[in-house]
Amino acid sequence: MKRLLIFLLAIVLLAVPVSAAGNLVNDGEGLLTYEEAAELEQVYGSYTDFTPVMVTVDSFGGRTAESFAGRFYDQMGYPYDGILYLVSLAEGQWYILTNGACHDRISDRDANAMGEQLVELLRDGDYYEAFEAFPQLAQQIMSETSVSHYGGVDAPVAVVSKNYGKTIAICMGVGMLIGLIAVAIMASMMKTVRSQSGAADYVRSGSMHLTNQRDIFLYSHVTRTPRPKSNSSGSSGGGSRGGAGGRI
Repeated sequence: MKRLLIFLLAIVLLAVPVSAAGNLVNDGEGLLTYEEAAELEQVYGSYTDFTPVMVTVDSFGGRTAESFAGRFYDQMGYPYDGILYLVSLAEGQWYILTNGACHDRISDRDANAMGEQLVELLRDGDYYEAFEAFPQLAQQIMSETSVSHYGGVDAPVAVVSKNYGKTIAICMGVGMLIGLIAVAIMASMMKTVRSQSGAADYVRSGSMHLTNQRDIFLYSHVTRTPRPKSNSSGSSGGGSRGGAGGRI
């Protein structure tokens, strides 16, 4: 009987992915059922290129949403390449934190666009759908190099490709060059008097007599550049951390 219990426990442990850094689904606000949270834990654990994390809380404890998300990510010890979705209906705010490779490939504008799409689901009470779509959107943005921002839950809005962009740039350059040449030709035709090298050439002979000449120093302008100060404080994310947030 004891061996059977150990065998069943081993099966349960193998069936449920365990994160060394802690749960990937942290529903402190109780927006999900136990079954939904367990299912999302498995879904989140299936991502290998990055680590998605979701957190719901009743309060930020006096912190900003950005500060709370960063502190939670660091204290839980999640992998360097990850993205965290923080939601608090009580605070009426959401925040998406990007770290490491997720920050490199998901701009703050992308994170804001993701959040604006997901907040519509939150407002409708579709919490499971929002948390399920979150890592899918992140993965699609990271995999699509031609996407500048996310325009919808179903499909990204593609920007102009590099080839088209180069063609447009060349056409604009040629147009500007032709325009400059035309302006230069018209300007040369309008010149009736050529510029002179000295001011004396512009004075009518015998109309001006100087009795005293001297140089006067009128004013000076000094530009001061402050010396950069070292900054020893900061989160473990450093320059590889970003994100965006908004209201629910």
